[in-house]
Amino acid sequence: MSESQLHAPVTLCLSNQDNRACSASEYEGQPVKDDAAVTAIVARALQAAEQRRNSLVGVELTTPILRAKAARQESALANLVADSMLLARPQVDVAITHAGGLRADLPAGPLRYGALYEAYPRDSTFAIARLTAEELQNAIAKNLRGPKGLLISVSGIKVQAQCSGDQLQIALFRPNGETQVQPIAKDESLLVATNTLLALSAEGPFPQIAWQIEDDPPIREAILKVLQQRGWQPQWAGWRIAR
Repeated sequence: MSESQLHAPVTLCLSNQDNRACSASEYEGQPVKDDAAVTAIVARALQAAEQRRNSLVGVELTTPILRAKAARQESALANLVADSMLLARPQVDVAITHAGGLRADLPAGPLRYGALYEAYPRDSTFAIARLTAEELQNAIAKNLRGPKGLLISVSGIKVQAQCSGDQLQIALFRPNGETQVQPIAKDESLLVATNTLLALSAEGPFPQIAWQIEDDPPIREAILKVLQQRGWQPQWAGWRIAR
């Protein structure tokens, strides 16, 4: 990665003692003129972006898929992201995301790329690591206890959280059919996928885990590919994190 930096000039008027008004058409006494070549490049880029924004992705949503309305709630949109991450990386046992990166609901009707981008504008990529179930329990407990951030969403497992005195006890279960679950032992090894923001944040639930970071593609593009290939049905009805 280049270490060069680009500094844009800024004109700041602290007084008008010289009777000259600040103007975007002038810099250090010299006229500022549009560069025709740069203007043409920008125009082409804006046109391409607008075409991409309005392009249909080949998926139709029968109902809106909504974000959480409160900070500590599950949401259909976060579950869609977690499920799509699990389907996009079938080698993993668990996929985890969070609602903090979700910025808009997905509207009903033919889905356009721009709507998906507005819902998930981050270019976060996959981060994958092997954790014991106990390490994952501790990470989930940290998220549930923490006053900051939003509730994580999980796919591949179900989580039961229960308070006992001042202790928060976390149990993990592997779904077994539509309604049955199977307990996961604390020493069981699980391959976990999350996004780079959750994986690398010093204040996140995984501060001491060595993650394998993928360079490409952004998780948003993986979600799109899953939707185009398979559509989406929630993996399980009912709770994923029961408290």
